[in-house]
Amino acid sequence: MLEANTYLYSGEGHLVSEEAYLPFVKAVLDSKKVDKLRKLRYSYQYDVLTKNQLGMELTDFEYKLPGKEKKFRVKKLKAPFVLLYINDPECDDCSLTTLRLSVSQSLLKEVREGRLVILSVYPDGETDEWLGSVEKYPKEWVVASMENGDRYFDLRIMPALYLLNKDKKIILRNTSLEEVEKILKENK
Repeated sequence: MLEANTYLYSGEGHLVSEEAYLPFVKAVLDSKKVDKLRKLRYSYQYDVLTKNQLGMELTDFEYKLPGKEKKFRVKKLKAPFVLLYINDPECDDCSLTTLRLSVSQSLLKEVREGRLVILSVYPDGETDEWLGSVEKYPKEWVVASMENGDRYFDLRIMPALYLLNKDKKIILRNTSLEEVEKILKENK
């Protein structure tokens, strides 16, 4: 069991693959030889890995704006496309991605035309560290936090980018800025 976790799931393996890992997890959960305590970990992994897959409708969640109490839902966002950007300002790759997204003139144009909402979400609740970084994000974005993001999303590798259509179906998952720009251009 440890080898499958190390090579297919951990994020440090040479062949990280949800497609290869999920049948293993399912077999562990179905096995009568694996004790219930050990199954808890795999049950959690299975639950997270089977949510928010490509082509699925996004598992809706609540988010809140900095310093506000009111909570909002992703499904209430009105735009032909939503770019869900799950990130942590303490993460170097996230900082680079934030910069790349913020200087993209094509994304900015889509936002200003009302065709795109960029929802930047910090997945660990409203912390002081996150609140201190909020001003670094572009004013055109919806910058928010959510509680327990790891219950909704596989956050082994950050940042995570999801492009959603108007029905909140996932059309790109763990994608790149270039792929997002390409899809938006093709769907003008």
